[in-house]
Amino acid sequence: MSEQGTITSSQGNQYPPDPELSKTANARPEMKEQGLEEFWDEQAKQRIDWFTPYDTVLEWNLPYAKWFVGGKLNACHNCVDRHVEAGNGGKVALHVVPDDGPESPDTRDISYAELQAQVVAFANGLQ
Repeated sequence: MSEQGTITSSQGNQYPPDPELSKTANARPEMKEQGLEEFWDEQAKQRIDWFTPYDTVLEWNLPYAKWFVGGKLNACHNCVDRHVEAGNGGKVALHVVPDDGPESPDTRDISYAELQAQVVAFANGLQ
């Protein structure tokens, strides 16, 4: 990638990002300056709720890598519950589009609150 996120192909063609997409993108130009561990440490602290914080970002003993050593999290909490707790239960979590296309009568949106209720019902069924 070159300046401003523009991708240059091996043939020399340049493909700049859409300006509207760039405004809301998670990627930032300064990310290129960060080290691998520094970048993932920042992402993990900003974007994940940890039940037990990790001690080490990366333990790399080739060919094996262990990420976020000592940390414990709950994937369902991070993907669903925390959005409901933050007051975003009414926002769309999933856009369901069946194989027969977006015009299908079975196309629907599922909110975070609806998804949470379905996950809880499923989990209770497993007990």
